[in-house]
Formats: sequence, structure tokens, C-alpha cells
Amino acid sequence: MTISVAPQIRQYLLDLTAKGTFGNTIQEVTRSLVSSTIQELIAKGQLAERHWRVKEDGGVEILP
Repeated sequence: MTISVAPQIRQYLLDLTAKGTFGNTIQEVTRSLVSSTIQELIAKGQLAERHWRVKEDGGVEILP
């Protein structure tokens, strides 16, 4: 997946990359922030938690 962000947001991501707190690349920092934000939204009840299973072919199926 590719995302596009404003130059200002990209700079913040680069700042966090330099600190190394959330990862050592801009991709790692972005992945970490998105994952933690989703977990926070689930914990607050603002997003429903999803459940998956791994299929025999290695694919992923969302469970009802």
C-alpha cells in the first residue's frame, strides 16, 4: 500500500524516524503509528474489533 501525506506530516515522520522510537524507517514509523491508533480506537469503542482466520492457501478471511 502506498499513502500520500502533506510535506509537513512527512517531516514529522522523518523526525520520529531520526529518534528511532517508533522505527528506523519512515515505513516502520507509519506502520507503528497506524497500528497503535487502530488499537486505541478499538479500546475506546470507536472501532469494532475484527477477527480473521488464515486459510489453507495462506490467504486471510475476515470472520463475521
